[in-house]
This record gives sequence, C-alpha cells and structure tokens, in this order.
Amino acid sequence: MPSKKEEKKHSKSEQENHQQKAKETNQLQTSTSRKTLRRLRNQQQIEKMSSKIAKECHRLNIKFLDREFDLSEYYSCLYNFCKVTYTSINDIKRISKLFKDAKFYADGVSPGDVQQGMKIDDCCFLSAVSTCTNISGVIETICVERDEQVGVYGFIFFKDGDWVSTIVDDQLFIWTDVENNTSTISAASCKDPNETWLPLLEKEYAKIHGDYKSIEGGTISHALEDLTGSVSTDYATSEILDTDRLWKKDFLNVNRSLLAEPDLEKTKELLDEHAYSILDATEYQGTKLVKIRNQWGKTEWAGDWSDGSELWTSESMAALNHRFGDDGIFLDLL
Repeated sequence: MPSKKEEKKHSKSEQENHQQKAKETNQLQTSTSRKTLRRLRNQQQIEKMSSKIAKECHRLNIKFLDREFDLSEYYSCLYNFCKVTYTSINDIKRISKLFKDAKFYADGVSPGDVQQGMKIDDCCFLSAVSTCTNISGVIETICVERDEQVGVYGFIFFKDGDWVSTIVDDQLFIWTDVENNTSTISAASCKDPNETWLPLLEKEYAKIHGDYKSIEGGTISHALEDLTGSVSTDYATSEILDTDRLWKKDFLNVNRSLLAEPDLEKTKELLDEHAYSILDATEYQGTKLVKIRNQWGKTEWAGDWSDGSELWTSESMAALNHRFGDDGIFLDLL
C-alpha cells in the first residue's frame, strides 16, 4: 500500500501533467487564432486591392495588366530561376479571346475538373488541388475576389509559414497550331472547356513561387499545406503498426475531416514520378479499398479491383458506385 508521501507525489505529478497539457492546448489555440486573424487580414487586403484595381480599370475602360507577372515576358514567367533558351509555348491570350463563354465556376468544383497541361509538369500541385475539391468550400476560400470583366483575380495561399495574397490578370500561356488555326492552354485546364478557375489558380501559384518551372515536382503534402494552411504528415502505410486503427481513424475520414494522398511507393507501380489523389475509402465484404484519381485522366491500376479485374460483379459495382472507363479513377487495395 502506497504511503501518504507517495500518494501526494503521484497527485502532484498528475496535476503537473494536467497543467502542461492545458498549457499546450492553450498555446495551440492561441497560435491557431493568430493564424486565422492573419488570414482574415490578408483576405480583406486583397479584396480591397482587387476592388480598387477593378474600379480604376472600369473608369479607364481597359483590361487589367499584371506588370509584376506579365506573361509577355515569356522566359521570366516560365523559367525565371533557370537557364533555358527554348520554350514550346508560342503565344499568350486573354480569357475573353480563348474561351467562347468563359465562367470562373461552371458548376462548382470537383476532382474531375482538374486536367494537367502538357507543358507544365506540376502533377503534385494539381493532385493537391484535386484533393481539395473533395471538401466543399476549400477552393472557394483560396479564390477570394475577382472581376471577370476586367480580368483581375485575387487569391490567398499559405507559403513559408504565413498567408500570402496576390493578384493576377487573365492572360494565359497557349500553344497555337497555325496550320489548324487552333489554340490550346499550355498549362492546366478544367474539363469544362469554358471553366477558368483552375488555370488562374495555377498561374497565381506560379507567381508566388517566381515562375511556372518552380511549381514542377515537389510533394502533394507541401502543396496541400500551401492551399489550406494546415499541417501535413507523411508516412508509409507499410510501416504502420496497427493498420485497422489507421483505416478507422484516417482513411474512413478522408475528405471529411482530413485530406489524403496515396503512398508514393505504392503509386510507382502505376506511373513513376507521378502523383495521385485519394477520393474515397470504403470496405466491401471485408476488403479495404481506396478510390484513387490520376489527374491526367489516363494510366490506371491494373491489379485486383481495377476496371479489368474479374472480381467485379453487378452487385459490387452497385455497392461501390463504380463505373468503368479510362477516366483516371480506379479502386485499389489498401
């Protein structure tokens, strides 16, 4: 039986632990509050600045030109920090000249909107964007202000530990086929040919990093932090001690209380040096499955539960709400 002295010591230790936890919780709440306040101030600043620019453009009857990131300066916007002497991009156009019936949002945002361009290899950033579209309102909080008539767009990102707000115009890099008289966006585009939020979001992200080349490569987790301001955690599922706990705590909450990306070691079986996003996680007859998307819209898993797998039945397709097609969406085993 413990002595009164030992009981007192134990009680004091518990009290100290409780006080320490309370202190850490308070510090976290204070830090979060300050972070939220800084974001609000940045948003108000960019809204005010965008509105002022738009008002002046309307007064002068002109389109907005972002001289800080003027695409007519091809190389400084594409390869500002690299020694490059050639580019496959041969023209720029404003949205009004490129789209027949341009709309910033055509019908909200969804993972299927995100299509990677052929000239900018920023698959990690676009996978993060695709992942963010799964939670309602995330993209809308990044694109905070716009005047589509004059072409001014204000966005907020979280970069290097703080919120960063900036503005771009509506010029986009394109590739023009002179023989066929057609123009194609060189970077990312939405599936809807008249929807514009994605190429402008990508342009803004390139601007805060200095050029388009600087947003190539990287990791999805870092891009998610830039887009949301939240903290990311990287871990390999093969190293997890309790996979059932991981499944219940994290995977079943994907796109509800958290965002997730696949293990890159696993995706090497699909397409090397490419990035994917997790759309959903579910369990069917004891089998744990994750729904994954490749924003290229091509190259899918070819193993069990792939579109060509013999495991599919009419019952499983109905239960999992899955459709076959070369759309970049497929199911894979955890």
